[in-house]
Amino acid sequence: MDKLEEYRIFGPPGTGKTSSLIVNIAEAARIFGGNNIIVSSFTKAAAVELISRIGDKEIDVNEKQVGTLHAHGYRSIGGESAGEVAESRKWLKAWNEEFGYLYKLSGEIDADEGAFDLSDGNDTLVKYHNYRQRMIDRKFWNTSVQAFAQKWEEWKEKNHLIDYTDMIEIPLRSVDKSPGEPAVGIFDEVQDFTPLELALVRKWGKEMKKIILAGDDDQSIYAFKGASPEAFLNPPVDNNHKRVLGQSYRLPRAVQKFSQEWINLIKVREPKEFKPRDEEGEVRTLSLGSIKTPEYVIRDMERYLIQGKSIMLLVTCSYMLEQVKKVLYAEGIPFHNPYRRKRVDWNPLHFYAEKTSAAQRLLAFLKPSLDVFEGESRQWTWVEVAKFSKLLRADGVFKRGQKKYVEFMRKNPGTAEVSDLIKVFEPAALENIMDCNIDWLRDHLMEADKKRLAYPLSILKSSGVEKLQAQPQVIISTIHAVKGGEADVVYLFPDLSYQGYQEYEHHATRDSTIRQFYVGITRARESLIVCEPATRFYVKLRSYIPKPVAVSV
Repeated sequence: MDKLEEYRIFGPPGTGKTSSLIVNIAEAARIFGGNNIIVSSFTKAAAVELISRIGDKEIDVNEKQVGTLHAHGYRSIGGESAGEVAESRKWLKAWNEEFGYLYKLSGEIDADEGAFDLSDGNDTLVKYHNYRQRMIDRKFWNTSVQAFAQKWEEWKEKNHLIDYTDMIEIPLRSVDKSPGEPAVGIFDEVQDFTPLELALVRKWGKEMKKIILAGDDDQSIYAFKGASPEAFLNPPVDNNHKRVLGQSYRLPRAVQKFSQEWINLIKVREPKEFKPRDEEGEVRTLSLGSIKTPEYVIRDMERYLIQGKSIMLLVTCSYMLEQVKKVLYAEGIPFHNPYRRKRVDWNPLHFYAEKTSAAQRLLAFLKPSLDVFEGESRQWTWVEVAKFSKLLRADGVFKRGQKKYVEFMRKNPGTAEVSDLIKVFEPAALENIMDCNIDWLRDHLMEADKKRLAYPLSILKSSGVEKLQAQPQVIISTIHAVKGGEADVVYLFPDLSYQGYQEYEHHATRDSTIRQFYVGITRARESLIVCEPATRFYVKLRSYIPKPVAVSV
């Protein structure tokens, strides 16, 4: 086929775009067969969710045909037979060893999350990828990137490697059809595709009966990676080839009105009308709370925490959350970021780690208590006794020689009876353990574990075991990382980097900053609170706050 049949689905915030895609996937599978479609998600996590929801609906689709565009591109050129990934930790280490850290390629690039470590060296690599993703002719690249490109490409060829952009660029040059030669292609979050990625999609689409591109140009926030909402919108398609989802299941009236006033500052966009939820909601400013005075934000949060609301704290750059995290630690308020699970500092309780987390270790100490687990007393296994005994100092805790005995008993599959524990622990120590005396436990931890367990102990002390066991109410995140998520209450910090501020004030790319904050604004299900700027580099959200402020929820 040489004529492209392109359809577009525009999904404003909270309008059920994924559900709409599932309907389209089911229809395509019914007509053409589950092996004859290809589905592309923006991230690996989104692909996993799609596969899960497809399975729940009992739609017969081959899982191999669902994945990121990079995964499809990699598969189309033969996968590992085409070369290992150059930007793995292994190969970046090899690069550094060979070139003496010339470009300081120090960390693994996470294509799934768009996370680049912007050191001086890695900045060169980022520019190299961006030039290619924007399809900019090499003669217009700056000289440092050209020099890097020559070395990098020679090194890749010598070691039979490919990088992330190769996964798109090589298929665009040499692969006419997508993997499996499907009849239908369905591509999600297309507003964040780069011109290079869209070129590949549309090339493959010419060999299909039709392609469906789903997204929202208003939520295009990856301009720094080369994404272009204009590339998604152009060329125009007939009105019968596009659909705007018209009902938000997330935004209340006040938040929706504010978000529309904000996004309308962008002149070139696909106009979209959609209805909010049938609740008023709340939009207001917090005059004292900022990223530098987070204690006021925490005080404001308290009433929402008591009500059991989910809360998001959103910033433009992760370093802006350092002061906020310190206060959350000190106050013993659990927090996490379910959208960036690898970030240990954003998931300090380690609920997502494969190994036993600090919180789980602490909970195990509480196991024998009569008043912790719904009134039931539970016995330790010897494995548990051994594992958690390592956290405790011997002096004043274990009877002479018993710590070694506990380690010996690790291989015993049975439970440790009370009579056994009496033999192992000093009477005062056992009494404090059984009483869940947190102060005693803190005083008797091994030095190496005091810092690691300080935070879960603080939670336990201030909020009780229930909060330690439950998923945290508070999410902290950058706006980029939380895209697609939502919470009852959103605190938005409008501070920018100096570069972001300059772009917003003086440069055409200010539209990308407007879109970024639009994404942050539209995470709120009930309440949006714009915090006081803490620096002179901030986006002027305050002047657009509607008055009078709506307070009903």
